[in-house]
Amino acid sequence: GTERSVKYDALLRPVAIIENGRCVERRRYGGPDTKGHNQCGQCIRHDDPAGSQMDDEFALAGGVLEQTRHFLFNPENVDWPEPLAERDALLESGPGATTRWAHSPLGDVISQTDAQRNVQTFAHTVAGHIEAISLSLPGQTERVPVHSIDYDAQGHVTSETAGNGVVTKALHDAANGRLIELKGTRADGQLLQHLLYDYDPAGNVLRIDDRAQPTRCCAGQRIEPVSTYQYDTLYQLIQATGREAKKLNQGPVFPSFQCPLDPTHLAKYTQTYRYDASGNLLQLTHTGTQSHSRTLVTSQTSNRSLPVINDQPPDEAAIAAAFDANGNLNELQAGQAMSWDWRNQLQQVRPVVREAGDDDKERYVYDASGQRLRKIHTTKAKAVVHNAEVRYLPGLEVHSNSATAETLHVIVTQAGRNEVRVLHWQAGQPEGLENDQVRYSFADHLGSGTLELDKNAHIISQESYYPFGGTSWWAGRSTIEASYKTIRYSGKERDATGLYYYGLRYYAPWLQRWINPDPTGTVDGMNLYRFVRNSPLRFADQQGAAPYDVPITVVVANDLSEFNPEQLSKMYKVRDVAVSLLTFTRSELLKASPRRDVKKAFDATFGALDPSARAATSIDVEDSLRQMQELIEPIGSPESDLTLFLFNGPEQILASTDFRGEFQESVERIGVSASLLANYDVLEGARSLIHEASHVRLNTVDAFYYLTDPDKLLVDGADTAQVKAWSGEFRQSLRKISKHGPNEKQFDPADYTVAMQALTENAHTPAQRKQEFLSNATTRTSLLLMNADTLSSFVMATKKPARYAKKRMNQSGN
Repeated sequence: GTERSVKYDALLRPVAIIENGRCVERRRYGGPDTKGHNQCGQCIRHDDPAGSQMDDEFALAGGVLEQTRHFLFNPENVDWPEPLAERDALLESGPGATTRWAHSPLGDVISQTDAQRNVQTFAHTVAGHIEAISLSLPGQTERVPVHSIDYDAQGHVTSETAGNGVVTKALHDAANGRLIELKGTRADGQLLQHLLYDYDPAGNVLRIDDRAQPTRCCAGQRIEPVSTYQYDTLYQLIQATGREAKKLNQGPVFPSFQCPLDPTHLAKYTQTYRYDASGNLLQLTHTGTQSHSRTLVTSQTSNRSLPVINDQPPDEAAIAAAFDANGNLNELQAGQAMSWDWRNQLQQVRPVVREAGDDDKERYVYDASGQRLRKIHTTKAKAVVHNAEVRYLPGLEVHSNSATAETLHVIVTQAGRNEVRVLHWQAGQPEGLENDQVRYSFADHLGSGTLELDKNAHIISQESYYPFGGTSWWAGRSTIEASYKTIRYSGKERDATGLYYYGLRYYAPWLQRWINPDPTGTVDGMNLYRFVRNSPLRFADQQGAAPYDVPITVVVANDLSEFNPEQLSKMYKVRDVAVSLLTFTRSELLKASPRRDVKKAFDATFGALDPSARAATSIDVEDSLRQMQELIEPIGSPESDLTLFLFNGPEQILASTDFRGEFQESVERIGVSASLLANYDVLEGARSLIHEASHVRLNTVDAFYYLTDPDKLLVDGADTAQVKAWSGEFRQSLRKISKHGPNEKQFDPADYTVAMQALTENAHTPAQRKQEFLSNATTRTSLLLMNADTLSSFVMATKKPARYAKKRMNQSGN
């Protein structure tokens, strides 16, 4: 087991973390003497398993302006002493790697200077989106990797121009935000990428057509550049077709590299997938020029699985032995041992084990947040041990290789849809490759790098993927040049082990599962190894924790810590207003004689009720409001158990609740649209937050909505008259539904039908449901309390929102 303790200072700030008797972290905070650099109260030195991070200067808004990373001389099993001099002695000598940032008054980063003095400058639109990036290497003229980035109202990138003249255009469905066309065109008009997407009504990708690739005929086969997909009733992928290299390598190994692409070496394939009830892959069947299958056996007592090898299925004992007590996989493949640290982070993989020692191995070192900062690959050749290392810094990767005497700096820029990397060799430049080579990577809807171009828009490499991330074919103009590609499937780095590094854990594409349990727990259901809900064309995962719906939303911030200052301030106002409205309404419901406006809103919501039913319903409503208030009030504090994320999506979606579990029975997190915070009044935000909180605490469903006209939503800074009219619209809509019943022709009645049938047997037809709703007060009240939009609309139908707006105007002097 692991024993962990935390030491705090007099202000209850953590200053040391002890794990199994070793001090793995220490923190030092700025005091009054450091106020000149805005360090007072900030953590200014953080010693962690990778080394020491010094935050030397802060902006007034709290953003870091200057940060220096010192790496450990020996990264294994650090034990930080308390004296500063003794801690410094454990670090590599030298000034460290310093990164500097400049911020706008709104907190946007406008420039970044990395540890090698490469300067990236960011231009923003009035909405805060990045519009262009310029890059200056020391002693060189400025270059512009990407510019003219345009966005639609949902924040999707619609057009951008790369520094090599390639224009990428993306077309999204206005009704739901799904990407339907992605086109990349060279300056001379040649199409380099042209992807067309077809979806089913639920948003699952059915077909991807690459019009930039020709149809080929080979060995009597017509090979079209088309991929198709089929799903089961749980929307898990069960069949896929596409193109692949004729010579395959199963497992973590790449298929043969084609130089150049040979059309006769491509063939069609079909893959089918079968899962158990928990979403574990049972069998992959591959049909193509080299047909094969892969079968996995899952434990009866957990979701731990192992592949069948040499037709010998593993038994329960073998599966148990293949994982440690925390569920981490012990071997990548037979004889390839993996080691894990006390934080369940992959520490080392040994692909080659030698009796005399000096194993080939790949070791990983992480910072305090769990992000990888070092990758050290050790090999032995002719009795000589060589190290190839990558160090990860903000906007920069430093590669070194003792076998080739190579030192390579990779400058990374990311804006819009695509990524640009500049390869600068300080030593060991390979023959035939130019220094400061600019490589433009173009991606598909998942962010997978499918096309690499040089500064003249000529193809460096092309790559295609199987649905779950394996490479189906790979081609380019030079084997050496293509070998410097590291970012592949889903925009993630593929290690020499064949594993993809996602940030919080590693993914094995040939197994279609994570190699250790979800470190955040059951945020995506009880199966902690399942990858993106077995729907890899629709869902992606940024960190290895929580999949998100790619076609519909673009995640802007994963939690409150990633909101910009303006968004965070607005979010806290939304929280405070929601709490104020809930507190007021609850207090009135507890009175024997509530205020007249609350009584009118209550009657409009629930219709005519006898005195006993009215009293019982009032108690139920007050208790429901209390539960939502208890969820909302701690938002932003350590006591909150709710995760809020920010997204760009269709204009009509202002907020959302992400569910988890096979039957979507549990809430994962609440999403808030960036448009809601930027364009709408805090009262509209409070209504949306209360609506989503009812999903979380009350398990409500979206049976129907009250205010459905988007033109009647409350825009930012609405005056008192506008708020009064807005509340009046809610009272009118509430009264209309309680008197006449929901109009099933105005919304998708699926959830409404299910809810009614759960309450009464007399709900098979629209006429029966309407009659039951109007004549049976118990059914009507129960249904209204099951509907997520009911209580948020009831609260807004009182006069409290107008009183808030009036007070706001008086305070502003209007």
